[in-house]
Amino acid sequence: MLQQLSLKIANQMVSDQIIHEGQIPVYKYGLELVLSSIAGILALVIVSFIGGEPFWWMSYLVGFVPMRLTGGGYHAGSHRSCIALFTVFYAINLFIFNFFIIPKGTWVIICAVNVLILYIFSPVEAKNKPLHVVKRKKNRKRSLLLGMLNLSVAVGLLILQNSIPSWLILYFAGSTMACVSIMLAVVINTFRKERQS
Repeated sequence: MLQQLSLKIANQMVSDQIIHEGQIPVYKYGLELVLSSIAGILALVIVSFIGGEPFWWMSYLVGFVPMRLTGGGYHAGSHRSCIALFTVFYAINLFIFNFFIIPKGTWVIICAVNVLILYIFSPVEAKNKPLHVVKRKKNRKRSLLLGMLNLSVAVGLLILQNSIPSWLILYFAGSTMACVSIMLAVVINTFRKERQS
């Protein structure tokens, strides 16, 4: 559906003489990414409203997006699958945080595991988006810096005996889901390599 809509918009842009016909594939791809991102955010907003927490999606995205952009991770086979997985993981997090109390010390452990994942695997390249050496080094440094910052905040809150606000819990959850995405990509890439050999 997103592909068809993107193609329709790109063709309209040609009709309106905004772009040339040869540029359709590039614009179609870019439009797919934009529309997919909008659909993903809209899905999170809907789940948030259903879950009674209309703004938690923002903290989740602030945790997820930078870690995902710098650390890499799993890429679904289609936009629909990507949006579905993204939404399901978010809904699971909302469910957990609405019905369970998670001790503050748990976040220190989770953030420490995330740093370990980032240290060993970050960044995980997408099959069709290889990283140049310089970009790879930058992404690695940035992802590790984010991971260490998260761990420092979690440790600081534990030491100060402060309660963790809901928005920060969702931020941590978003970062953690990005690290889960990294591990998922590592497992799938390893499985593919073993099948090819």
